[in-house]
Amino acid sequence: MTLKKRYDEVMDRIEITDEMRGRILGNIQSMDIAVMPERKVISLPNIKKYVSVAACLGVLLAGALVAGHMTGIFQPDDPNVAVVNGIAEVDTLEQLAAAVGFDVEERNVLPFEVESTAYISYWNELAEITYTGDGQTAVFRKSKGTENNSGDYGTYSAVEEINIGSLTATLKGSGETYMLATWSADGYAYSIRLAKGISELEWRNLICN
Repeated sequence: MTLKKRYDEVMDRIEITDEMRGRILGNIQSMDIAVMPERKVISLPNIKKYVSVAACLGVLLAGALVAGHMTGIFQPDDPNVAVVNGIAEVDTLEQLAAAVGFDVEERNVLPFEVESTAYISYWNELAEITYTGDGQTAVFRKSKGTENNSGDYGTYSAVEEINIGSLTATLKGSGETYMLATWSADGYAYSIRLAKGISELEWRNLICN
């Protein structure tokens, strides 16, 4: 027997008296059938999705803040100095010395006439002065220690060590001209790199001055 037939048989046996009918109608009239406002239900999977997105954004923001403070992106003490990844370009030699914490000397003798000068501090540890003019460039660096700070680790066909007073400098280039010189003195490392090579004699005058 199907469920429908059983239902029909049960309903056929039910008798509703006048008393029962009146009681049912009275209960219906006494009920508060106010329309309930529709509620917006967010399913559990959506909640998990929103929580995951918020957590990811929080991690990214925290990482950005930590990285910014570590590299100096968010901490320029001087509003006129832009610091990016610990590298800051300043306007004067005095500002460069203040940034690195030691005196930095200008190179007053160069194999070309200087037209512009740029001062850069690397991570408050290495001072760099770039001189440009007449299509030529000279990059002078100074840092604490004795390690090669030129950043130039290329292979040169000509390498020579020269003595200048108490200094021993290493020259690198090709043929009889050299583009790079490195040396150390009094606890500091120095380097000069030229875009165009010069002779050993010219390097002696350049380093002495």
